[in-house]
Amino acid sequence: MAENRKFNDLADRYYKEMDKNSPTSSTYLGIHDYDGLLDDLSSASFERMRESNKEFRQELDSINFDELDNDNKIKWHILDSSIKEGNRFLNVTKRYETDPALYANVAVSVFLLLNREFAPLEDRMTSVASRLEKTPELFQAARENLTNPPRVFTEIAIDILNGSGGLLNDLIPKMAEKVPSIKERMDKALEIARKEISDYREFLETVILPRSNGEYAIGKEMMDEILRENDFLDFTSDDLWEIGKREVEKCEQELTDFCNKNFDPGKTWRENYREVKKHHPREDEVLDVYIKCLEKAKSFVIENDLVDIPENQQLVPQHTPEFFRSLTPLAAYMPPAPFEKDQRAFLWVTPVNPDQPEEDREKQLRDSCYGKISYVSLHECFPGHHLQLVYHSSVQDPVFKRSFSNIFVEGWAFYTEQMMKDHGFFDKESELCQLEAAYWRALRILLDVGIHTGRFTWDEAMAFMAEKTDWSPFIAKGELKRYAHDPSQALSYYTGKLEIFRLKEDYAKIHGKDFPLKKFHQDLLRCGSLPVKLIEWKLGLKPVEKPSVKTAC
Repeated sequence: MAENRKFNDLADRYYKEMDKNSPTSSTYLGIHDYDGLLDDLSSASFERMRESNKEFRQELDSINFDELDNDNKIKWHILDSSIKEGNRFLNVTKRYETDPALYANVAVSVFLLLNREFAPLEDRMTSVASRLEKTPELFQAARENLTNPPRVFTEIAIDILNGSGGLLNDLIPKMAEKVPSIKERMDKALEIARKEISDYREFLETVILPRSNGEYAIGKEMMDEILRENDFLDFTSDDLWEIGKREVEKCEQELTDFCNKNFDPGKTWRENYREVKKHHPREDEVLDVYIKCLEKAKSFVIENDLVDIPENQQLVPQHTPEFFRSLTPLAAYMPPAPFEKDQRAFLWVTPVNPDQPEEDREKQLRDSCYGKISYVSLHECFPGHHLQLVYHSSVQDPVFKRSFSNIFVEGWAFYTEQMMKDHGFFDKESELCQLEAAYWRALRILLDVGIHTGRFTWDEAMAFMAEKTDWSPFIAKGELKRYAHDPSQALSYYTGKLEIFRLKEDYAKIHGKDFPLKKFHQDLLRCGSLPVKLIEWKLGLKPVEKPSVKTAC
């Protein structure tokens, strides 16, 4: 009992420190103690974090693991992973020196206060003004810290800054009109923020971009470390490379066989897929088609008794906010905050830009064809991300509630595509679009692993995408930027799906092959968003592993 109390006290202090260090992340979680602050990204702040992280490492290592109860053993691993990630950031990668985008996310930090109605508008707008007023310190820290970023990181930061105009020039002023008491302060805060963002963008374009010659690839050793310590996978990058090659070949064969059976066998699967993409809504119908498809998916889940849909969930489909549209070409999901009572979430659907040339508008509409909207709706909403993250919010334990594994979250949404297909949800066009989506998610394993472990240069990765996909160079470059910036995220979709099917096999060994599928889904979702290996431990499918060799910070 004493070790459990000692551990829980440590965990409580650790996360309170994290909340204080990252006000933006706290707001995202629904913890509102620091809504008027921006993250302190000064070198002095990082030095304090470095010392604090070292002390937490020592405290965690002093815990007698064997005396913890089962849940606390699992949570020990969660804290261990988080402390190691902090050490990697602070002492190894030092992303605050190489990633200009860390300082560019002011728009996101502010938008979180506007998009969720967790407090009266006047209180939230006061916090917005306070955050905008603190932009000079934020960007001064950037000027002092940034050294030699990879060029792609600097380009991403400039893209983010370019997208902030709609927020600063349209949305915030309109909302400020509703709160006269804050308008004068807000006008001054906006003036400060506009100037600071403009100056920072000029600094990146004229000073940082010309000297952005850093390396984005993290290397095999660190990729393996992330897979092992962040994602709790038993795969190395070498293993995933082989899995990716196998799954790409498998997906290509499935696409060929499906098209030969259901479409024109005289055409390649890509030619058949291009024909299907021509079947799309009109420009003014896209959002309505998304709404109909997500309601159809929701009804299908209920009718087939696949998983319970909590009564407190709320999903609001709407057009993507203007300042996010450059980063969201089609659709995206904005989840509820796990620590807030209001579990309203948003499905953002980006409308076709009427100012684009007709050819570009048609390309965007083909990417929103009926078949694609069908699988995207279930992936993002029911029974995919939205349903899973509503369950995540219902988790009571604060450590489990804070754990968020891309391998599980993206794996679950991808798993549900397969599961819904197996139950007969798709028509032929939708199934072809889903098979194509599975194919490029398999390609992501190769691209993610490849660019970070030296198997692909940037140009080789672009050539590989040109060979394997119909993406335009602009879309391909945008995809590759994301993979370079967030190693292991892109591979999480397909890898996560495979991990969930493996977990399902382990579940069957305990519960019998004829277990109710709904029970499996309920048990799985009630664990939150833990890495798959930790879910196995929590469900009692496998014993919790003892810690490996301790790592000093």
